[in-house]
Amino acid sequence: MFSQLRSYKVHYILPYRSDLSATEDRVHRGQFHHRAMMVGESENAIVGQIIELGGTPVNFQLMKPRSRLFSKITGAYKEQFLRAIYFNCSAMSAAKALEAVIESDTSSVRTQLNPALAIIKRGGSFMEAIEALNAFDESTLAILEAGERTGTLSEAINTAVEHLQSSATTAKLMIGMGTFAAIEVFMAVSSLLGNRYGMLPSMTKNIPENLAPEKLEELKTAIKYAFLSNDIMIWATVGVFFLAILGTYSYFDKDKSFRKWVDDQVQKIPAFGLAIQHGAVASSFRVAASLLKGGVHLAVAMTIAGKSTRVPGVMSYWSEAQKRAENGESVAATLKQPLLDNSNQLLVSAHTNSKQLADSFFVIATRSDEMAKKSAKRFGIMLFFAMAAYTMLSVCVSLYVLWIQNESMMSGLKGQ
Repeated sequence: MFSQLRSYKVHYILPYRSDLSATEDRVHRGQFHHRAMMVGESENAIVGQIIELGGTPVNFQLMKPRSRLFSKITGAYKEQFLRAIYFNCSAMSAAKALEAVIESDTSSVRTQLNPALAIIKRGGSFMEAIEALNAFDESTLAILEAGERTGTLSEAINTAVEHLQSSATTAKLMIGMGTFAAIEVFMAVSSLLGNRYGMLPSMTKNIPENLAPEKLEELKTAIKYAFLSNDIMIWATVGVFFLAILGTYSYFDKDKSFRKWVDDQVQKIPAFGLAIQHGAVASSFRVAASLLKGGVHLAVAMTIAGKSTRVPGVMSYWSEAQKRAENGESVAATLKQPLLDNSNQLLVSAHTNSKQLADSFFVIATRSDEMAKKSAKRFGIMLFFAMAAYTMLSVCVSLYVLWIQNESMMSGLKGQ
């Protein structure tokens, strides 16, 4: 394995113009300033590259790697990127195909592709370069690794593209539900903030002075409870929003222990946890099926399938399957676990060779994809009713504030 590569924005001087963007020094004629993005393990490595060119380094600026959350590499670009590699694989090796695809890219995404290019030029493998992009999820990487190991990378790329498309469909559904929830919350919170920092302070300052003592105390108590109810609603919303941001960040974060903790908590959310679990089952079984189809031994296939997901329940399934296989249990006994329902358990038991088992895995993956979509829709319905209840509660709080305002006005008129 290679050391971690870093990208630097570099300003250096060469005694010749290496590209059209270079500018000649105004004082020292024949010396040209160059600014470029270079990749290396350290600043010393970058200095070495510049010296090899016959140049003089001026300054460096380390470019921090982008999180996948803010990556310029979109889902559509990932699919086209893999397809371009697939087309080139027919005439060259996987590493050379990846090199050709990166070198042909002239868009702004190129800066994120250069670390992978540097690894290939230093003799690195296809998978080392792909992982350096920090653009693909665990399932996609496992599918590609399976293809590289079995010599069926072309088929693996097609499977990876199908996985990306399936994931994108589920993601769009989730984003749609999240957008709806965000609009509902924004409208409710706007009303609550208007009450908290507008109407209630105004009512506190403008309580009629000619009220009876008991009525005055009643209004002050009502205003106090109105402040309290608004504060509870606002801070509860802020708390939920913070947890949502934390969960989103952890999904793309490199701290695996933190990600695992958040994953465990997400699994406890009704319907949403099931949607994630079914999606993970689909991805891992699709990886295992691709491996078996390529002639890989089942034990190796289970190991890679376990690496293709980060959902605890699915990881435990493959880990337990490996333990059972090492203990000499039959394939059927190895794969029949509570994670699979009765029909899927029957399916993995009814095979006579690895090809039939691979077909069974593909069927399970397809069924799990459908179940993931159904669970996502079920979660959407639950979210709708939860948002409706939240909105109704905020409306009740607003009506309570209006009632206090009306009581204050009416009491003031009666006292005149």
